[in-house]
Amino acid sequence: MDSPFTGIDTRVDLEHAFRDVGVPRDQQAFIRVLYADPLSSEEDAARFLGWDGRHLERVARSLRPDRSIGSGLRQRLASYAS
Repeated sequence: MDSPFTGIDTRVDLEHAFRDVGVPRDQQAFIRVLYADPLSSEEDAARFLGWDGRHLERVARSLRPDRSIGSGLRQRLASYAS
């Protein structure tokens, strides 16, 4: 059985990663929506946040592994991928 603290640890690590990598607030909000509902799509998250397609495209592009923010988050949170 998973510890009830696992989710807390994950959220704290995510907040630290946001701070350490310098993730802008809109991108943090996007990631939080996807974290809260892992079955939601990027389009669902954008609708929830009231974004248009262009804003979603910009944020999604910045989170790709070949971009500094996307790469930094992946490196900072790599232990959760295993």
